[in-house]
Amino acid sequence: MEKFSSPDGTYGIYPAPRALKTSEILEVVEHYRQASLNAIRAVVSAVGADRVAFRMSPAIDHLDATDSDPLNLGLSVIERINKLQLQVGSNLSCYLHVTQPRYTASGQTESRRTGIEEEEARMIRTWRRAYQGYFDV
Repeated sequence: MEKFSSPDGTYGIYPAPRALKTSEILEVVEHYRQASLNAIRAVVSAVGADRVAFRMSPAIDHLDATDSDPLNLGLSVIERINKLQLQVGSNLSCYLHVTQPRYTASGQTESRRTGIEEEEARMIRTWRRAYQGYFDV
């Protein structure tokens, strides 16, 4: 069981992951969308748009959080970042950092998924071609 630290200094245990009900999906997506916008506004106001970058982890495998289609999830995020850069112009840093799944010594992710290097390399190349800015892995 993984623990987390709350802002008040107390600790809690992550709840067991569960599949969302169909009726819950839009609300959860909206919460993430609003949280992302709030975070970007807070960071931009603190350090300036020219010092902001994005980091995404669509292929990450941590605490049983995985996506069934990380390639298209990443492309969707990149498409939105590209549009945002066009809207903001040169004020936004054109830098994207992509994390890759972590593998244990046995070559498996936390959820015991076996890594396929060529599949991941193809995914990274696809994202790199799609992103209109500096890309780092």
